[in-house]
Amino acid sequence: MRLTAVSAEAAAEGLVPGLTVAEARALVPSLLVGDADPLGDAADLRRLALWCRRWTPRVAADGEDGLLLDITGCDHLFGGEGGLVTEIAARLGRAGIGHRLGLAGTPAASWGWARYRPARSSPVLRPEEAMTVLGRLPTDALRLPPGMAVSLGRVGLRLIEDLMRLPRAPLAARFGRELLDRLDRLTGAAADPLAPVEAPESWSARLALAEPISRREDFEEAASRLLADLAESLRAAGRGARSLRLSLFRVDGGLQVLEIGAGRPSRDPRHLLRLFRERFDRIEPGFGVEVLTLEATETNLLPPEQTEAGGDGADTALCELVDRLRTRAGGRAALRLSVCDTHVPERSVALRPYEEDGTLPDDGGEGERPVLLLSPPEPIQGDGTGEAVPEAFYWRGRRYHVGLVEGPERIRSEWWRDRDAVRDYYRVQEIGGRRFWIFRRRGSALDGWFLHGLFA
Repeated sequence: MRLTAVSAEAAAEGLVPGLTVAEARALVPSLLVGDADPLGDAADLRRLALWCRRWTPRVAADGEDGLLLDITGCDHLFGGEGGLVTEIAARLGRAGIGHRLGLAGTPAASWGWARYRPARSSPVLRPEEAMTVLGRLPTDALRLPPGMAVSLGRVGLRLIEDLMRLPRAPLAARFGRELLDRLDRLTGAAADPLAPVEAPESWSARLALAEPISRREDFEEAASRLLADLAESLRAAGRGARSLRLSLFRVDGGLQVLEIGAGRPSRDPRHLLRLFRERFDRIEPGFGVEVLTLEATETNLLPPEQTEAGGDGADTALCELVDRLRTRAGGRAALRLSVCDTHVPERSVALRPYEEDGTLPDDGGEGERPVLLLSPPEPIQGDGTGEAVPEAFYWRGRRYHVGLVEGPERIRSEWWRDRDAVRDYYRVQEIGGRRFWIFRRRGSALDGWFLHGLFA
């Protein structure tokens, strides 16, 4: 294992990325090592980029550990470039985030200045001195490909100004066009486009009241207005809400939050208001609520639907009923049958919380199934010998004479459930007309005949 990053304290001890853990511990026996988490680091960097959008809408991730902020037209809002840099440094410091800042005329110059500027130098690089100051930086500040800075150093080209003094054609012939491209990006002669992070879609509405409210009727009216506004935004985007959060800001500074969920995407204000009504009894308004915000915390695509002529809307009514039951009594207030990935009858269907896109059981090409399934299957005593279906059997103290037989249908259990082995199922009808689903179990210690279900 190798080090992928080191803290400032570790760097002061001579540790650098690329060392093996054994080499690092030989230098610093008390070294603390943690597992690298590239995906988590990338997610944290994205969150930090979104946080930095308070200063400019154009923020781009730069490698694995950097951000580029295009502050064109924004710095005057924070007292100029110096004021902006000071505020960014202060906020990062209060958040406990280590940082090095550099502000210059191009992204490449900012990158190099932030990482290689001398200690105690200003992070703001003035345009009139930029080329002179940048020329004193090492060639590593050009963000060269691995090994190129070493190759340049071997011929005495260690600083950026060393490269700027030389003719471009020999440099390109010796070290490739990429070196000239890096120089041009530094000076601004070549474009260095940014790919700003995009903020996640936000669907919300806000209502500020002239006077605080505290009555249930007023909350319903305010929520109705917010839902109407939000529905228009969702309709324009072809989306529907699955989860909604209503935040109530009280006069005394308190905050109360009400949340609802829907089984399928919806932008029907009337239906969503009915769900919120189930929550209004929980409101504690105190001295009154003066601001309300409504946010769709989860949305899905909801294109316009073509309704059938003469349709009664039964599916929609069922979904709305389920939403109200779940809002009032919890997620398990409405359950539905869902098919499980197994052929064993007693495990093939399960009750799960209702979801619009849930799966109802179907025949799946299997044989006829009973309307009543016994769980667990009950043993029966049969007349007869051998493996043939018995001519009669005893179940729950009563004798049944078999008249008709259909089968067998062989069902195997999953390979990791050896104890269930193999079952041969038969549909049998007794003399009186009742139909049963029986099976013989094979290949286990529980061999024998069992009754598993009853047909209508």
